[in-house]
Amino acid sequence: TEIYTLSLHDALPISQDASVLSVYLNLPELAAPNDHPELCVGSFSLFGLHKASNPNRKHGGDGLTFTIDISDFVDKLHLNNTLNMDLVKVRLVPNLPIPESAHITVGRIGIYREGR
Repeated sequence: TEIYTLSLHDALPISQDASVLSVYLNLPELAAPNDHPELCVGSFSLFGLHKASNPNRKHGGDGLTFTIDISDFVDKLHLNNTLNMDLVKVRLVPNLPIPESAHITVGRIGIYREGR
């Protein structure tokens, strides 16, 4: 059995710190996330991200990395014969509106496969 994880690396904010972002995979372009809960693979909090992004703090400046196990989602794609990891689309959806001035960035998104 294989484990698939999705990792968001080097997440950096300028000012926003207390939001939660949900991660959706293969959400149709104009679709409302609430209409597709089956495509939500998890969520993570930005709590602490502001301090972790501050280069003047001990161990600061690199932001944070978040990892979500997406094995169940990948298994469903495989069982439906729709598995194409090159075409997986990732969409981050905030639970509350985030002001444009927050400037949250994600340096890299990766999907990793590991054998058990």
